[in-house]
Amino acid sequence: MTLPKTFSLKNTSQGFTLIELLIVIAIIGILAAVLIAVINPAAQQNKAKDAGLSAAVSKAGLAISAYKSAYDLFPPNEQFVGTGFEILGTVLVAPVAANDWVKYTISGISTPSTCDSNHWKGIGSTSCVFIYRDDTGCVSVKSFGDNTKYWVWQYGVTAGVALQTTPCN
Repeated sequence: MTLPKTFSLKNTSQGFTLIELLIVIAIIGILAAVLIAVINPAAQQNKAKDAGLSAAVSKAGLAISAYKSAYDLFPPNEQFVGTGFEILGTVLVAPVAANDWVKYTISGISTPSTCDSNHWKGIGSTSCVFIYRDDTGCVSVKSFGDNTKYWVWQYGVTAGVALQTTPCN
């Protein structure tokens, strides 16, 4: 005697249901949102830009140090943007006077656009600029990551480039 087959244990589904797919997509979306929040791409970009600013300030500081060693004085403002520093690709953006700020840009180096004072803005520009003081041998520029701080190199004061709350004195 054989029993009739009224049901089958064979699986007839061919794939995932719509609900299963939506749940997997939602989980992937949540994980992606958490990962982006942890990585914080804007902060990473600001760190990379700050590294470029720090390197540029350091390069200018090394050139100032070499000039000071050779001539026993800081480069005068007119020479800072002239023959001695052309390797930096400097472009003068403000008139130069002795013991005054030299405002300049460096080609290929972007600066923050968060400057709210004419002291840090170039002529006809909204971007911040690098500054140099020939009386103190100091170079500084505003930071991308924290716009209340400045990358500063000052002869005999900072050991290398430092992130400070005040620019050159």
